[in-house]
Amino acid sequence: MPYDVNLAAQDANKWTWMNFKPDECRKNRWDQQTGVGLLKANFMDKLQVMRTSIGQPFVITSAFRGPEYNQLVGGKKESKHLLGHAVDIQCNGELAAMIAHFVLHNNMFNGLGVYQSGDWKSRFLHVDDAHGGHGYPVIWSS
Repeated sequence: MPYDVNLAAQDANKWTWMNFKPDECRKNRWDQQTGVGLLKANFMDKLQVMRTSIGQPFVITSAFRGPEYNQLVGGKKESKHLLGHAVDIQCNGELAAMIAHFVLHNNMFNGLGVYQSGDWKSRFLHVDDAHGGHGYPVIWSS
C-alpha cells in the first residue's frame, strides 16, 4: 500500500532505498511552516529500480518542495514536486541518455523534463510519475 515518507528525522527508520539518503531528498526544501516534506514511497521504489538498473549514481538536486520553496525557485503551481512525485537529477551526456531511455521504455515514470543547456553542472532531468492518463511519457525541454 502506498504511503508517504516524512523527510523529518523520525521517519529515518522507514528509509529503505539503499542508493538515496533522506538528506539528499530533503535539502531544506520541505514546507518551512509545517516542517513536513513528504515523498511517495511508491515513487521512491521506482527511482530505486531505475538507479539499480542503470548502475550509476544519481545526484538528486530537488525532490519534495513545499509551496514557499517551489515559488522561490520559479516552480510551476502544479509542480509534481509539491506532491512528492518528482525529482530533478543532475546529469548530462551518457547518464542523461540512460535515464531518458529508462523513462521512455520502462513504463514506470510518465513525465520527463529535459534541461540540458548551460554549463555541465547545471544540466538535469526532471522525472515524475504524476502525469497519468496519457499511456506514454509527457516530455518537455527548456
